[in-house]
Amino acid sequence: MRDRVKKNWPFAILAFFILTIASPPFLEVYQLGNSPLFIGMLAVICLITLLFKDFLITFPLYLISYIILLYNYFPLGHPFSLEWFTALVDEVTLSYNQILSGELSYMPQTIALVIILFFLIALAVLMIHYERPWLSYLLIVGYQLLLVAFNQLELSGSLLLITCTALLFHQLKKLPDTISRSRRSQSFVLSMMVFALLAGAAYSFQQLFPQARSFLFIQTDSIRDYFNQLGLYQHIAQYGQSGLSKSGFSEDDQQLGGPLLDDAAVVFTAYQQDPHYWRIETKDTYTGKGWENSNSSLHFIGNQDTLILEDVGYSGPLGPEAVIRLAFTDAVSYLPQPYGRVQLPLNGIGGAEEISEKNRINLKEAPKEFQLYWQELAYEEDDLQNVLLSDYSFYSDDWQIAAESGVTSQYFELPTSVSDRTITLANELTHNETSLYGKVKAVEQYLKTNEEFRYSKTDTTYPASDQDYVEHFLFDSKVGYCDNFSTAMVVLLRAQGIPSRWAKGFAPGEVTGEQDGLLEYTIRNSHAHSWPEVYFEGYGWIPFEPTPSFDNPDTPEEPAVESVDSSETLESSTIASSNEANDPSSSASTSESSTVEKTESSSTEWRSLLKWSSSFLGILLAVIGALFLRKNYFLLRYRLYRRIKPNDFNNTYLLILRQAEKQCTRAENEPLTRYAQHFEDDNPRFDGSFIALTEIYEESLYGKQQMDRSKWRPLLDQTAEILAVRPKKN
Repeated sequence: MRDRVKKNWPFAILAFFILTIASPPFLEVYQLGNSPLFIGMLAVICLITLLFKDFLITFPLYLISYIILLYNYFPLGHPFSLEWFTALVDEVTLSYNQILSGELSYMPQTIALVIILFFLIALAVLMIHYERPWLSYLLIVGYQLLLVAFNQLELSGSLLLITCTALLFHQLKKLPDTISRSRRSQSFVLSMMVFALLAGAAYSFQQLFPQARSFLFIQTDSIRDYFNQLGLYQHIAQYGQSGLSKSGFSEDDQQLGGPLLDDAAVVFTAYQQDPHYWRIETKDTYTGKGWENSNSSLHFIGNQDTLILEDVGYSGPLGPEAVIRLAFTDAVSYLPQPYGRVQLPLNGIGGAEEISEKNRINLKEAPKEFQLYWQELAYEEDDLQNVLLSDYSFYSDDWQIAAESGVTSQYFELPTSVSDRTITLANELTHNETSLYGKVKAVEQYLKTNEEFRYSKTDTTYPASDQDYVEHFLFDSKVGYCDNFSTAMVVLLRAQGIPSRWAKGFAPGEVTGEQDGLLEYTIRNSHAHSWPEVYFEGYGWIPFEPTPSFDNPDTPEEPAVESVDSSETLESSTIASSNEANDPSSSASTSESSTVEKTESSSTEWRSLLKWSSSFLGILLAVIGALFLRKNYFLLRYRLYRRIKPNDFNNTYLLILRQAEKQCTRAENEPLTRYAQHFEDDNPRFDGSFIALTEIYEESLYGKQQMDRSKWRPLLDQTAEILAVRPKKN
């Protein structure tokens, strides 16, 4: 046991250091405190692992440590006794059965701590008994990277320390067993100093150049987003209590921010001809952290056959009537509403409840299938451009006009948390625009196309407790998803006195089939979405889309600008329509904008391909470089030392000796001459050069005659060259 302790004590210290750094994130995820007793128990576990190897001895000692720590965290109202132990077993058994039955969708604290302790003991055994630092490192870092992926924890410092400690562990493991205890201690201390210096330099680099971390997140965003869409992160998060939000329609929007897990569960299916945004409700009061409604009152609708839903502020024409069928996976109370005039037959669905302040309809019997009749709003972008930029302040004073138009003072108000720099940004974005529509589009395009902003569900962070949600997004993180972009647009517009509000529901979904001449759109929880609405006199509340990669089909597209007069435009459009009917290929030549879009899309794809190709090439070159250095490390080190100290024979020989011991083990206390003989017996390719060098080394140590440099210099180079080339195994 003494020899094992002498050999493995540095590994025990490093194992304790790694486990001490690695355990706090585990405990934080499951809301367990990182108490001093826990750290002390880690030290006890490492000590037990170092002193004993017999399972019959270590198991009861580990078990005692287990029980003491469990009682510290879960006393369960009992003294430390058999009664407490019985209560703990009952608690764990109950939680386990609830997980199996599906009553619990997360890992309870009791079971989590039991698993964590087992995991930490296994890591200690791996590192101390079996000297497997890299397997332990991969297990620890793999889990911590999953936490980093959501920015819930700042683990860059701990990951850096764990990496440096693992490298130190690996370096000490490479030391030959024959090295003396004092040399091993010296190597341990020296290596600790070197790696502490490297860790400090790396940490300082991260603090001085924080953009390096942003670059890493940006380059890996598409990969992490792909795994998020597959549901990997949601599956992992359900076993913890980290409080991560998942995609889907939520009733509570008081606290926005943080990463979002994609949930691919199907909410409903729509059978229709055209795609729509599905609005469920709107909110009018921005609090600085999220959204609320100033008032909320229910109005039951049950004494009529058909419920008609339309924007009271819209006075334009409507399109032809179309049928939309909705089929829900699970019964829900809310009604997804397309923009336009909607007629909902109430027969068979038990009536409805209206919350006019939220523009929301709740269905009393929550039917799983029904149909509605829809007419789209038939307006163009030119119509909105002609709306005058009026002073909307009269809406907040004249309540009769406010009631008729649906615009109240709530749609102008901003909390005190909105700072002057947010208002200044709104002024800068809109000061060149003279029309209401121009100002709205300027803000929309700034958020949608500005390369400083990045769309990501996985990298979105929370603002500080005393910081405004929009300000944090606009000026600090600049990373977010629909809630960030839509809320920011509403705040910037209100800062200009433009009435706007926040809408939420679902994006159009994905086409998954066709039935009875209608397209089948599947809408999932991952299609949950939010967007801003802006009030235009005569047209009511118009939706806009500032979130990158989203396009709202209910917002009119910008018309193509052509330098021809109206008669030529009318004639050419008539001819084009006629030609398209006879020759489908002619449509490609009638829309220059579509060609430009395709060109831009192709250019983007090529840029993306070039970026990933460059990244792959860089990784490949790095791997090749690492393999080259590993293969030629000894020879490069030898040549460097010879250049620095060309006359230092003794230390150069020791350098060669250590490399030889890696290829042929030297027995403890084996004389150098005997070792040199059996080394060359196993490696005849040296042709006596290693034996000759060994004899010269012993002469230099014990003899008094001056060594002939012309004799040992070529022997050193010859032996090093041969030693650098490992023989092929038969």
